[in-house]
Amino acid sequence: MKYLLNFNQNKMKLNRLNLLLLFCLTIIATTAFCQVDTTMVEQSAKHVAESGGKLTFLQILIDLVICAGVLFMIGHMVYVLFKSKRFNQTFSILAFKAIRLEQGKSEMSTEEENDQCLELLNEAFFTWTDIEVNGGEEYRKPRKMKEILTSAIFLQQVVDIAPTDGEVIDKLNEYKEVIRSNEKRSFDGSKALIVLGLIFAVIVGLLSKSEESGFIWSTIRYGAFFWIPVIVYYISSLTPQFLIDKRANRGGGNVSTGLVALALGILGSGFTMRTRFTDGSYEDDHSGHYIAWILGAIALAIVALTIIFWSVLNYVRNYLLFF
Repeated sequence: MKYLLNFNQNKMKLNRLNLLLLFCLTIIATTAFCQVDTTMVEQSAKHVAESGGKLTFLQILIDLVICAGVLFMIGHMVYVLFKSKRFNQTFSILAFKAIRLEQGKSEMSTEEENDQCLELLNEAFFTWTDIEVNGGEEYRKPRKMKEILTSAIFLQQVVDIAPTDGEVIDKLNEYKEVIRSNEKRSFDGSKALIVLGLIFAVIVGLLSKSEESGFIWSTIRYGAFFWIPVIVYYISSLTPQFLIDKRANRGGGNVSTGLVALALGILGSGFTMRTRFTDGSYEDDHSGHYIAWILGAIALAIVALTIIFWSVLNYVRNYLLFF
């Protein structure tokens, strides 16, 4: 029996520094979201005061549910990113000897313990259902998060036994790399959608700036409707490698990138109508370009707004249901 390593070095760059950066961005996004929510509450309070002080229970409930939902989604994703970094260390005979002595066991594992560990490792191996046969050899890797979690339990039981047999430890290290490489996350979303969202955040900042609030503050405060979803979208698009491979086998592709391309296509679809007269002169009508620019700008704005939808969808796909 052999294992199949699925460790794409080019796509797996989410190290501790990246996680720290994500954590900081999440704090910023959460703070900004609270600021935006406070602003919305102030505006609502002003509106309520002007309308006689009546605020329905449904309006309050909707605001609270939206706020709680966004904060929960961000918190859960960051928790998963940190929690999923299991089996970081490389196991060795010396390390397991030290553990056994601390637990009051004999320094060397018994033959019975080694056999038990091999049996647990075999259970982990047969948990994985992505099977490839090459040259008579069977290669396996997980294709579902449930398989990763189940096999991780078997490997943890082996670690708890702390075997000192070299063959067992080698196989343990091999299998834990299979789990780590398939569970590691990398960005699998639309970079074009992120760029578009940031562009509209800047545009909103430019349109909202005043003498009291400059461009930077206006972008932070009023452009948050775009750049906060951009941050949430980036985190929600961090996908386990096994899921990236599964989607690639289904044909891959990114719908949101296609929508951006479609909007840009509309933007550049203008044309000039030239009318020639009998005296040899002509007149150009450029209204087709203006119409295309207006429709393209509207399409881009609509696509930029969909980043909220894609953030929620990617969260469900990459952190809850894994499909």
